[in-house]
Amino acid sequence: MKRRTWILGSAGVITTAFAKADQTMIQEMGIDFKWGVANAAFQVEGAANEGGRSMTIWDDFTKNSSNIKDGSNAQVATDFYHKYTEDVKLASSLGFKQFRFSISWARLMQPGMKELNTEGVAFYHNLIETIINEGMQPWVTLYHWDLPSELQKFGGWSNRKIIDYFEIYVENCVQLFGSNVKKWFIANEPAAFVSLGYLSGYHAPGKKSPFGFLRAVHYVLLSVAAACRKIKSHQPDAMVGMAYSCSPVEGAEIKDFLAAKRIDVLLNRLFVEPHLGLGYPFEDLPALKRLEQYIEPGDMDSIKCTFDFVGIQYYFRVVVKKSRLIPFFGGREIPASKRGVIMNSMGREIYPKGLLDCLKRFHEYGFKDLVVSENGVCFRDELVDGKVNDEKRIGFFKNHLEVLRSAKQQGIPVSGYFVWSLTDNFEWSEGFSERFGLVYVDYSTQKRILKDSAKWWQSALKGG
Repeated sequence: MKRRTWILGSAGVITTAFAKADQTMIQEMGIDFKWGVANAAFQVEGAANEGGRSMTIWDDFTKNSSNIKDGSNAQVATDFYHKYTEDVKLASSLGFKQFRFSISWARLMQPGMKELNTEGVAFYHNLIETIINEGMQPWVTLYHWDLPSELQKFGGWSNRKIIDYFEIYVENCVQLFGSNVKKWFIANEPAAFVSLGYLSGYHAPGKKSPFGFLRAVHYVLLSVAAACRKIKSHQPDAMVGMAYSCSPVEGAEIKDFLAAKRIDVLLNRLFVEPHLGLGYPFEDLPALKRLEQYIEPGDMDSIKCTFDFVGIQYYFRVVVKKSRLIPFFGGREIPASKRGVIMNSMGREIYPKGLLDCLKRFHEYGFKDLVVSENGVCFRDELVDGKVNDEKRIGFFKNHLEVLRSAKQQGIPVSGYFVWSLTDNFEWSEGFSERFGLVYVDYSTQKRILKDSAKWWQSALKGG
């Protein structure tokens, strides 16, 4: 196992012309290739005050409407709590055989976080049974950013006590649902929820503390490894993995290389390499050395963990320019809007080749089974005469699936692809202003309407 110290990406550009991606290309990926859709509890469930659910850090964060682009909240979201049967049937009707969702820690456990909430248990049992009855396989994410408020009272992920609480929660999940769930993502995008939540404050819990961030890094890594061991102790045949965000990082010029390398540590290496036994990449981001004060004897052995699969979540690449004004990193991102590239509605570059770069990197780390656990694009979709023409999203998928096929042809062990997302939903600090779904949601009525991209997937997967 070798440490990766180079920077992802190249000067190559994927043509903007739509690559051919139809039923034939889907079939070329193989009969065992897993095609799925994904969502996350806080973004879709709603029912914030129903079924015994307690408060989360995102409920607290959205109380201040200025934290959210459109001032909205997810008290109702897309009402998945009540409409899950409809949504699962929609996914099945489109031809998907894998359904990824997350369990809300605050819904499953009572406020003290040590006893079960029976209504929450019943909801997830029913959801899992519905998925299976529709001929799909459930993939469960144990933590997708919605930490219970009760645990944030003592610092959340920045307090070492979180490890024990997370073990209790994970043990309950595997004991309750392990007979029907064989695929577990322990956590979703730790680089995102730790840096955005504890360093920049852009996401819940809205903290801006370099030392809180460093503590959270270490305790999340320890929690994940502990959870992996806990699952395997109760369910030896379970397939356990992580969902990592991945963004190719490039310097705008040769002189920007070192700044790009430091930012690459934060975005792509920090939460992967310690699990592989490579330790923290202190040499490439010296500011991390302050983390050593939180490392206790035995921690670096406890952090080591072997995953059965790894999820790659790819949306955009990052181009960096050095800047002495930026502490720790010495560089800043150059917005896509200033680079003359094709963008989504959040101003992020659409760069299909980056998916191949990410898959290559994780393959070279030595992981034997990779899935693209999230890939999708946001546009400002409009409902016109009862229809949503999202031709640009179809183009996005065609281009990315062409890259996916290339990865498989090159021998990269990629075995699945999950669309983000099945329906439009609450997009964290962007609120409802951004739409990623294959299915349009009229938030005033909760009516579901298939976009043209959903119909394209249906044709590609089902052949008609």
